Amino acid sequence: MTQGDFTIQPVGQGLFYAGKIGQAFNLVYDCGRGTHSTVGTDSDFALLISNYKRHELINDTIDMLVVSHFDSDHANGLFLLLSGKTIVKQLFIPYSGIGDYLILFSLLYITGATSRVEKISLVLEKTAVNDDESNSDDNSIGISLDLDSKYTEPDLIKKISIMPSSTVVSSQQQWLFKFYNMQKSKATISRIENEFDALLKINKCNTIQDLLKLKEGLHPTKKTKHYMKTLIREIYKNSLKRLGKDSINKSSLCLYHKPINSDKAVCFDYPSSFCNENSENVGAMLTGDINLSDDVRANEFLRFFKNELSETYFMFLPHHGSYLNWNDLLFNYLDKNTVFIVSAGKNNKYGHPSSTLISKLFKRGNLIGVATEQRLIKCLIN
Repeated sequence: MTQGDFTIQPVGQGLFYAGKIGQAFNLVYDCGRGTHSTVGTDSDFALLISNYKRHELINDTIDMLVVSHFDSDHANGLFLLLSGKTIVKQLFIPYSGIGDYLILFSLLYITGATSRVEKISLVLEKTAVNDDESNSDDNSIGISLDLDSKYTEPDLIKKISIMPSSTVVSSQQQWLFKFYNMQKSKATISRIENEFDALLKINKCNTIQDLLKLKEGLHPTKKTKHYMKTLIREIYKNSLKRLGKDSINKSSLCLYHKPINSDKAVCFDYPSSFCNENSENVGAMLTGDINLSDDVRANEFLRFFKNELSETYFMFLPHHGSYLNWNDLLFNYLDKNTVFIVSAGKNNKYGHPSSTLISKLFKRGNLIGVATEQRLIKCLIN
């Protein structure tokens, strides 16, 4: 029987979920740390990633890397994770339009990882495809990207396939992965594309590669010695500045995963025991920063994951446990033995996780684990 050993790393106000399936399959979901954490430093975060790469990655290889979205507290560690010799066999991102691809391309180009990522899967919004599911390791559905040459390079395009949210992926028939990308406003994506085009024009560059090679300034009045590493953050900030509630956080690439044949799940923090009980449910549901507060959007999510939620043992509270992203409709689908998990900064200024939500979960009888800068959480599934 294959065992999965997963860790919610102690990054504080962010998320870095990494684990091993069997002896050699490495899974990473997000790698980021928020700037508003009260404990820990950037050097601590860098050391955490360095130790993970040194001690966990066999042959410097991540078999599956999933990016829920490119907000800083979920993605800023990718610069370090993908640097050096790190190989990624398959990378998954949510895809709603060219803006998503441009952010990914910039990340890979900056880290020099375009040649070390073997396959890229762009997961379409749920509403963009039908409800048919397929169980296959080949996720391409025959859609090709028609990109202007200024946005990419031919060798990278060859590695890309586009898959529906409804696709189920298995790892050697031992582990199941199911992805969900909730629809978001087209204004979000077009704004990102417009920001890239504006930067090309301002900096008199013909291609994204030329832009990323610059050593200074996003525009003539803004100089920085760390131009390349701040580019994505600046584009995100400028692109989403006036979107208000219609932000990128409304949609994250969610991932449900579980072993094909399983009988037990165990969860504990370190060093003290958090919980240790056998459960008929062994699935893990990762939700990024998805917003489920709207009943229409929540019901779409619930319809898609109806069967999986009933089997979920580890449920990650959306957006670090924010009550504004939660919906009580989920209680109709989740078992009372479900363990809810949060990754949040100690004493963060946002009030995450919500005391109102935590109180509801306690009253319901659920166990809750909070990973902070000082506490990691381990989840074992077999």
